[in-house]
Amino acid sequence: MDEMTKLSYLQWQDVYTAEKPYQVFLALPEGVPEEKLSNLEFDLGDTELIRDLRAADTLFSLDEHGFTTATMELCPHSFSEDEINNQYIPEVCEMVKKSTNADRVISFDWRISKSVSPVKADVIDKNDNMMPLLPALHVHIGWAPPTREASHH
Repeated sequence: MDEMTKLSYLQWQDVYTAEKPYQVFLALPEGVPEEKLSNLEFDLGDTELIRDLRAADTLFSLDEHGFTTATMELCPHSFSEDEINNQYIPEVCEMVKKSTNADRVISFDWRISKSVSPVKADVIDKNDNMMPLLPALHVHIGWAPPTREASHH
């Protein structure tokens, strides 16, 4: 279903000429001021139409649109960490290979997300992929530095 909404965008700050934008998701050591958790400021943009890709009759291609869509049948999973790593991720990588004609696909990170998280939102254990994260609140690019394996291939 298409929806009209306002999205939250990162706003330019002069401090970015001297330091990169950042947000800390770890508990700060005692004595460090809480304002050091982030130097980000967000603002709502204009109302925009968000289209539901699932209802699109257009085929999207990597070459023309910069992304593509694909569907896959999921095998039943309990989504334990072991099943995610050893069954689900390989299935997804295989689907991406087939839908993009890639020779090789490497999954370098994954996270569980839920609309309601049982953990405090400002403290995240980046070593625990099973810690549910809330959906993103701001427009962003889902990117992480390449892993050692990904950087060598």
